[in-house]
Formats: sequence, C-alpha cells, structure tokens
Amino acid sequence: MKRTKHSFLFSIIVTMFVFFCIMSIIKLQIEVNSQNAQNQDLREEIDHLNYEIDQYGNDLENPKDREYYEEKAREKLNLRLPEEIIFYNDLIN
Repeated sequence: MKRTKHSFLFSIIVTMFVFFCIMSIIKLQIEVNSQNAQNQDLREEIDHLNYEIDQYGNDLENPKDREYYEEKAREKLNLRLPEEIIFYNDLIN
C-alpha cells in the first residue's frame, strides 16, 4: 500500500515537471517569434535609413544651382512658383 502511494505521488510530480517544461518551451518559442518580428522591423528601418543616407550622399555630389534649390523647395517645403497652377486628384487613391 505504501509503495503505491509513493508511486502515485512520484507520477504526479513527474507529470507536473513535464507540464512545466512544456509550458517553458512554449513561452520561449513565443518570445523567439516576437524577437524575430522585432528584428525584421529593425532591419527594414535600417534599410530605409541607409537609403536616405545614400540620397544625402548623392545630394552632396550634385552641384548646387538654382534648379537644385527649386527642386528641394518643392520637395521638402511644398513651395510653388506664383504662376503655377496645382491640380489635385482625389479619385486615384
């Protein structure tokens, strides 16, 4: 009788230990997946920043004349010449 109680108690302990190990593995896998997603987002951000750096490098290599400043004013500041007429089309998007 005493042997079966110990055997039953041992079985419960082993079952709990196995359950704990499985839950730990699942939790670690979820964390790994989360980290992989975060790493992918950071890689995309790095690629975007490297592209911007390349664009700035190209801007430094190009001569700075009137056309350059007009293009930058249009692009960055959304400025237009007084005689220009701007049309907007909201149907495209």
